[in-house]
Amino acid sequence: EVHKRWWQLRDNAVEIFLTNGRTLLLAFDNAKVRDDVYHSILTNNLPNLLEYGNINALTNLWYTGQITNFEYLTHLNKHAGRSFNDLMQYPVFPFILADYVSETLDLNDPSVYRNLSKPIAVQYKEKEDRYVDTYKYLEEEYRKGAREDDPMPPVQPYHYGSHYSNSGTVLHFLVRMPPFTKMFLAYQDQSFDIPDRTFHSTNTTWRLSSFESMTDVKELIPEFFYLPEFLVNREGFDFGVRQNGERVNHVNLPPWARNDPRLFILIHRQALESDYVSQNICQWIDLVFGYKQKGKASVQAINVFHPATYFGMDVSAVEDPVQRRALETMIKTYGQTPRQLFQSAHASRPGSKLNLEGELPAAVGLLVQFAFRETREQVKEITYPSPLSWIKGLKWGEYVGSPSAPVPVVCFSQPHGERFGSLQALPTRAICGLSQNFCLLMTYSKEQGVRSMNSTDIQWS
Repeated sequence: EVHKRWWQLRDNAVEIFLTNGRTLLLAFDNAKVRDDVYHSILTNNLPNLLEYGNINALTNLWYTGQITNFEYLTHLNKHAGRSFNDLMQYPVFPFILADYVSETLDLNDPSVYRNLSKPIAVQYKEKEDRYVDTYKYLEEEYRKGAREDDPMPPVQPYHYGSHYSNSGTVLHFLVRMPPFTKMFLAYQDQSFDIPDRTFHSTNTTWRLSSFESMTDVKELIPEFFYLPEFLVNREGFDFGVRQNGERVNHVNLPPWARNDPRLFILIHRQALESDYVSQNICQWIDLVFGYKQKGKASVQAINVFHPATYFGMDVSAVEDPVQRRALETMIKTYGQTPRQLFQSAHASRPGSKLNLEGELPAAVGLLVQFAFRETREQVKEITYPSPLSWIKGLKWGEYVGSPSAPVPVVCFSQPHGERFGSLQALPTRAICGLSQNFCLLMTYSKEQGVRSMNSTDIQWS
């Protein structure tokens, strides 16, 4: 894939996604050079180039349960200009849980989740008035207009002077992991932060963002859902001692994670994929990528950030060099809002009970791997004991022998009089055993894609 990108607040970059998993972010002198490069790549008749412009197709894949919440959010971030190659526009993920203090957790209980319809700073009703008052005051000032001696004229009103995602936030979370440690030190004049301000506890981070601090409104980063290593001080960095005498070392996890970062990530990821989140994540998407990002809807949703943080703010257009520098510094430290992807309310995903039939829309080639996922036959709902006794609603993984998987059945066999050579997983979710000198050739129609394959096709191979 090739995406146009903004870099350092200028529309001058391109990000290239390679099939081997690498990504390259290239920034050019200006938009014209970038456009030339972009077009010459696209006109090169590349065999693996994916058409990705169709966000409706993506939403449909998610709505019909073909892709997970995690995958969907990852793709939305990518389309909205967020990139792992740019700390100023790092992918943003939501806080999901509101309970970081209990010994046990029930993922089927709505009360353990944060309110996804509200920005992180106003999770509690009593906080709303203070932000609304700020907005009203700034609106009043803005209406009065600039005074002559004012070096910085008043800007359009906003609720939050800080942002839910910026380079400081990302480095704050990733400070234990090289090379981010080095970046953090460069950011902080070669010293670590005050121990009490260093990322030391998931519960403290939640309390500050959701309630205790008026200026801390951070959401999470994707690593919270797949990378246990960033919670561990493997390198033995000396982050100092907090005021309560505790040394800052590994991140303190909720009691329900039993002090195990891998368990924390596993449970946290399943919380993200829970029915509750699947049905309500659309409201968070409205706030961050959708119609509540701007305009009247954003004011009503208490979701207005400093005007300088909105996507597409082109600093090169500001003529006064002092104001331009001030603006650049401001955005670099404040953060940037993602590009707006949806103009109207996002659809809610039906619960997992519903099995949606029907072919995919024009998503062929969106990512071939999606095509491999056959709509799962609905097995009658049998509940299995959770893999962890203290976490209710945790699901078993999908693997051979998983307690929640049906017993394997042989659907086709043919004697070859030879020993097994290999096992081959097929797109139909079947596994084919082959003897040593055999290879399996499947019939494949580009129009219908692999989704049209069914079990009988193996016999025609």
